[in-house]
Amino acid sequence: MAEPRAAVRQLRREAAADDLSSLEWLRRTDDPTVKTVFFEDSAALIGLLLAFGGVGLHQLTGSAIYDGIASLLIGLLLTGVAYVLGRTNKGLLVGRQADPRTVVAIRDALAARREVDSVVYLLTMMLGTDQILVCARLDFDDTLGAADLERTCVEIDADLRARFPDLAEVSP
Repeated sequence: MAEPRAAVRQLRREAAADDLSSLEWLRRTDDPTVKTVFFEDSAALIGLLLAFGGVGLHQLTGSAIYDGIASLLIGLLLTGVAYVLGRTNKGLLVGRQADPRTVVAIRDALAARREVDSVVYLLTMMLGTDQILVCARLDFDDTLGAADLERTCVEIDADLRARFPDLAEVSP
């Protein structure tokens, strides 16, 4: 019984660190580790209760139908857990955009620079659970020379990395 309690404690700790409820953290997180342990432990406990209920009703009534129903419910439970975990991990395997709030904040930071006339496009991709790749096409002020452009790109890289520690690579 220590394993499920440890999973719940870890879940609550992670949620509190992000200032979210446990349910909201489970919905939003990309970290498959805690989510997988929590769902597997929960499914194991629920599965045990279903199996106990099915076998108990079979013993009380003599009808094997309850045992079969419990087995089907356990199968549905495991299918549901596999589906949820598969959806969570799909984005990590295929690649997906960073959180929309982060994308907007990066776009705003780029557009706020005086050297940038406009952000033509901004692409982000999650690399794992906590690293972001940023690629931006920027329209710079036409009066900037080559040295100014190079300095500006270095400053943009440093500014973005300071504001967003999860950035793994910045390509302005």
